[in-house]
Amino acid sequence: MDQMRIQGKDTRGSHIRESDMDEGDLNERDLYDVVVVGGGPAGLSAAIYMARAKYRVLVVEKEEVGGQIRITDSVVNYPGIERIDGKALTGAMARQARRFGAEFASQEVVDLECNTRIKRVITRGRVYDTLGVILALGASPRKLNFAGEEKFQGRGVAYCATCDGEFFTDRTVYVVGGGYAAVEEGLFLTRYARRVIMIVREEDFTCARTLGDQAKAHPKIEIHFHTEITKVTGETFVTGASFRDNLTGKGWESPREKAGIGIFVFAGYVPASDWLPSEIDRNLQGYLVTDQNRATSVPGVYGAGDVCVKGLRQVVTAVADGAVAATSLELYVEQLHHRLHLPDLVRLVSREKEDGQDLPDTDALFDRELKSRVSELLKRMEQPVIIKIWSERTDSERELFTFFDELAGLSDQLVLEYAATKEVDAELWPAIRLLDSKGNDSGFCFHGIPTGEEFTSFLLAICQLAGPAKELPKEARRLLQDRGEDVSVQIFVSLTCTMCPQTVRSAVMLAMEKESKRKVRVDVFDLSRFPQLKEKYQIRSVPCIVVDEKRVLFGRKEPEELAREIFLTEKSA
Repeated sequence: MDQMRIQGKDTRGSHIRESDMDEGDLNERDLYDVVVVGGGPAGLSAAIYMARAKYRVLVVEKEEVGGQIRITDSVVNYPGIERIDGKALTGAMARQARRFGAEFASQEVVDLECNTRIKRVITRGRVYDTLGVILALGASPRKLNFAGEEKFQGRGVAYCATCDGEFFTDRTVYVVGGGYAAVEEGLFLTRYARRVIMIVREEDFTCARTLGDQAKAHPKIEIHFHTEITKVTGETFVTGASFRDNLTGKGWESPREKAGIGIFVFAGYVPASDWLPSEIDRNLQGYLVTDQNRATSVPGVYGAGDVCVKGLRQVVTAVADGAVAATSLELYVEQLHHRLHLPDLVRLVSREKEDGQDLPDTDALFDRELKSRVSELLKRMEQPVIIKIWSERTDSERELFTFFDELAGLSDQLVLEYAATKEVDAELWPAIRLLDSKGNDSGFCFHGIPTGEEFTSFLLAICQLAGPAKELPKEARRLLQDRGEDVSVQIFVSLTCTMCPQTVRSAVMLAMEKESKRKVRVDVFDLSRFPQLKEKYQIRSVPCIVVDEKRVLFGRKEPEELAREIFLTEKSA
C-alpha cells in the first residue's frame, strides 16, 4: 500500500495538532460529530449507522441525494431485494437516515481543513465544524477523448441513458464500454433505440456473466469486441462514427444517418477527489488509499464507496464501506468527546434543518411526511410569493392545478393567481411565473409541472425570491454588474435528470440577483411537453441551455460557470 501513496505523507501515526483551534471558543451548538460528504449509498449507509448510534450527523450533497445509482432503472443484485430501481432504493436509505436523526444540506464542499482536532468542512455557503469526516465522494463518468467527443457532447455524445435515451427513439445508438454500467445502460436503451451496437475494447464483457448473456441474447443488440471508437463526425449533431478493430488494426465506419445517431460512453468513472488537501493520500488514479477500516492517512477522516481503492464498485460494497467507516469512526469520536469534555450533541442541539436541504423523492408527492418538511421550509419565507399560472382549465391539466392547490395550501405566504391574459404565448403553456409580494416579475418561469427532479429546484426558487436568499458567488455577481444587454436564458430539462436541477438553481440565482445592472430572464421547459422546441434547437441531451435563442450550451452548471458562459462567451463572440 505504501507504494500507492503518491500524494501527501503517511500521517496515521501522527498526533492531531491541538494548538490550531481553541476549543474554549467552540460553539458546541454548531458542532457535528461527523460530516458525511456525499449522499450516495455509501454516505447514506454511514449516516444511518452514526445517527442510530446517537451521534450528530450531517450529510452534505451538492446534487440530489442518492448518487449515480439514482439513474439506474433496475437493481437486481442487492441481497434480499429481488428488483428495485435506484431512486427508490436510495430514497428509502435517505428516509431511514432521517428517521434516526441525520441532517441533510444541499451544498458543494470546496475545501477541507483536517489536521486539527476540530475539522472544518468548507462549502460555497458556509463552514461546518466536526469531529470526524467520512468522504463518500463517488465518481463521475470518464471521457475517452476521441476526436469529436467534446465538440458533440449534447449533440449525440451522451453519458446517461436515463437522461438522454428518449432523444434517440427509433435511431441507432452505439454504447461504448463493456462493464456493468455499459451493459445495463445498453439494455435500457433498447426501449428507445431501433438498434443498439455495443463497442467493447476487451475480448468479452467485464460484468457478471448473467448480465452479459442478456445483452448477447437481446435481438436489438449487436456487439463488437476488441473494438474502440476513434472519431465522431457530423455538422449540427453526430451522423457518423469511426471505429478500429484492435485484432486486425483495420478501421471501419458506421453507416451515415441524416437523422443522427447516439454515442453513449460508459468507460468507467473518475473519482471526485481532486479538491482534497494533499495530506489525504490517493493513488495514481485519484482514488483514496484507506486501510481495512476505511481510515485515510489523516486521523478522523475516512473514505467510503466508489472513491476508495477497491476491486468491486457496486451498491452492496458501497453500503458496506459506509457501515465500516462509521463504526470505525465511532471510537475516534467518542475518544474526542471524553478528551474535550463535550456533551451529547444530539440532545444539546435542536433539530432545525438547513435551508435548501435535500427534499425527498416526489413519487408520493405531498404525503404526510413531505407536507411536514415542505411546510417547515416555507415557514422561513420572509415575504409572500405570487405564483402566476397560464394554462387552460382542461382535464389534461388537472394534475397541474391539483399540484399547485396542494402546494399553496402548505403556506399562507404562497398566493395563486390564474392569468386570463395572453402575456405568455399559448404554445408555451402551461407557464408558471414567480412574482414578488408587490407583483414584480422575478425573471423566472417554469413551463410544465415542476415535479420529479425539478420539485426541489422550484421550491428553492420560491425561497430565493421570498428570502432568505442564497448569496451569489462573487465572480457571478461581478459579471452581472458589467455593462451590457439583458439576457434571455432558456433551460430545457427532463424531470428524471439528476444533473438538471443544479443548472436551474444556478440560473434562478442569476435571475433573482437584486443588485445587478443587467437582467437575466430564465424560462425552464419540461422538454417532454414541447417537442417543437426540441426540434427547433436539435436537442439531444439535457440540461440544454439556449442563450438569447442563439447560443446552445449543455451540461450541469454552477452559478459562476453559467455566468461566465453567458457573459464572457458573449463578449468573445
